[in-house]
Amino acid sequence: ADHHRFFVPLNGAVVFDHLVAYEHLKDIPLIFVTGVALSDDTRDAIERCAEEGATVVFWGPLAKQHGFADYEGGFEIHDRGEGRIILTDDFNSRRVFAQVHHLIGLPNAIRYRFGDEVVRLERVTDNEVRVVRSRVEP
Repeated sequence: ADHHRFFVPLNGAVVFDHLVAYEHLKDIPLIFVTGVALSDDTRDAIERCAEEGATVVFWGPLAKQHGFADYEGGFEIHDRGEGRIILTDDFNSRRVFAQVHHLIGLPNAIRYRFGDEVVRLERVTDNEVRVVRSRVEP
């Protein structure tokens, strides 16, 4: 199911490896956990972020190895403090989208942050993209 025509616009999205610490994840409202490995420290950081209000979308087979041993597939929501952890074996499902759509951007723009610089790509036409750069205020 295609939910976006131009970008998959996860504004503020950051890609980390399996060894990311809490200080890099804190205050991120939407975290997707994918891959085949996850350190215990990173798992604990993700859990803490959910407790503090983040929505975590966790790939089910990986989650099964990290605290969700009873996961048998499909879609599950687990409330955690102020946030929640969503388990799924299909990130593109409508059920996942229904839970996270308010946290993702518009279909015609995507925003990346590199240190204190923000780069926003905006669709102008089917063949043209505008690049807008700005600085993050301290």
